[in-house]
Amino acid sequence: MAREMLHLHAGFHKTGSTAIQNYLFDNDVDSRFHYFHSGIPNSSLIIKQAFKNDLANHQGFRKQNLSPKKKSDIRARARARIEKIVRDIDRPHTILSAESLGILTAEEIAQVCEYFSRYYRDMRVYIYIRPLKSRVESAFQEKLKTRYSSLEEKFRISFEKSIGSFDQIFGRDHVKVSKFSREGFPGGSVINHFLNQIGIESELSGQSEANTSLSLPAIQLLYVYRKFFPDQHKDDDKRLHKLELLSGDPLHFHSELFNELLIAPEGDSNWLEHRAGFSATEDIRAHDNAAIKSEQELTSIPADSIEWLRQRQPNLLSRLRFRRGNLPSIARGVRRLA
Repeated sequence: MAREMLHLHAGFHKTGSTAIQNYLFDNDVDSRFHYFHSGIPNSSLIIKQAFKNDLANHQGFRKQNLSPKKKSDIRARARARIEKIVRDIDRPHTILSAESLGILTAEEIAQVCEYFSRYYRDMRVYIYIRPLKSRVESAFQEKLKTRYSSLEEKFRISFEKSIGSFDQIFGRDHVKVSKFSREGFPGGSVINHFLNQIGIESELSGQSEANTSLSLPAIQLLYVYRKFFPDQHKDDDKRLHKLELLSGDPLHFHSELFNELLIAPEGDSNWLEHRAGFSATEDIRAHDNAAIKSEQELTSIPADSIEWLRQRQPNLLSRLRFRRGNLPSIARGVRRLA
């Protein structure tokens, strides 16, 4: 028998998705609601496995050389796992949260809709949008955490394409688009806002940061490290935890650099404003006096950062090898943080 309602949270980039997922995973918020999960708070992987057509091109699968049969087997197992989880749910409302919903094509979103409509009478989609410039700055940082991302790598964004696909498939009245703004959320918490949207009263105060942003000095060191060690490594989490301790101003792209990096269809921001009732644009010149303009500036490591890195080397010999401006030695120093 079909359940009553599926609430799909499509976790667009850096909009508090991890905080929402962790809270719902750890708390039974309402007797009417069940939080869908496969043992971890985030359902991105199982949704990607079940519905992404080009799975072999995505992080975690690129090096596996997946054959067509292997991809088919992964999809079949993921869908069987989803079916088992759903069939065991005995509450009228289900919440499913996954960032990978936000990267699906229109064809893949249609597959999601068709699949879950077997089990639910109705479905709703919830999307949060972060202002464009801070989104690009944050996306650049998140890429660096897993792989090398050149400062010349473009960011392609189309609200009309991504949100419009959900509108077309689920129906515009079934897709709620909100601006990610802590100042506008009850208690400053996106968790409150999301729960209130789906019909659960919540009055949490504040919100813990699940994904910590690095300072500009830390990002500079990370960028140099990635230039010489571009691939993901098993000890990267340890390095990132150490880099989180390096304080400093946040990363900002100069307005000229931002305009070079962002590729968006003409009129896309106007489309979003008309569709959602808010603007995703911002004052892109607000931090130009202390913003990064080029790769040269990003790799010009300050003396304070060199000293911070030197003090965290395992022995005297490795400390003596450091030279400001010697990028290979700096990259090796960041590698040794783990």
